[in-house]
Order: sequence, then structure tokens, then C-alpha cells
Amino acid sequence: WPKVLSAIHAVLQHPFLVGFYRLIVAPLWKRLTPWFLPLAMMAVAGSCMLTMLEAMWGHAQTKAAEKIAHALPALFGATTATMSCLILALHAGIRTCCHEQPDPLRCR
Repeated sequence: WPKVLSAIHAVLQHPFLVGFYRLIVAPLWKRLTPWFLPLAMMAVAGSCMLTMLEAMWGHAQTKAAEKIAHALPALFGATTATMSCLILALHAGIRTCCHEQPDPLRCR
């Protein structure tokens, strides 16, 4: 085991891999990871909207009260997921734009 770990350690600290990580992987990771949660919430909102549309225009035999009873929870889910997506996108935009920590000792 120690020989395998030392071999992995030597490969991962190769200058080419370190440079590749610093120049390509780290900046992409820093730019893309804040957007994963807003995209997931957008998918949830879209799914809830499709569920609401299916409930509203689904079967012709269902009564209006049944359609509303199925559509209101989907509307609530779509609304909350959309608001969450907007808040998370705002947070992701702020995290993506800021490149360094503010210096509290520096005067503005």
C-alpha cells in the first residue's frame, strides 16, 4: 500500500498536472460550481410547471375541483422553486463576480 500511495502522490504532483489544474480546472470549477444549484432549481420549477399544465389540461372527464386540487400544489411548488432559483442565481452571480476577499483595513 505505501508504494501505491507514493506512486499516486508522485503522479499527482507532476508539474504538467499541477499546471493543468491551476490554469484550467481550478478557474472553471470556480466559475461553474455556483451555478449548479440554480440550474437544479430551474429544473424543479420546470417540472412543477409541467405537472400543473398536465393537471389543468389533462383529462376531459375530471371535474374542475379535481383539476384545481391537483394544480394548486404544483403551482405552489413552481412558484417557490422559481423564487429559490432567482435567489440562488443572484448569489451565484455575486460569488462569480467577486475575485478576492475585501480588505477590511483598507479605506474606501
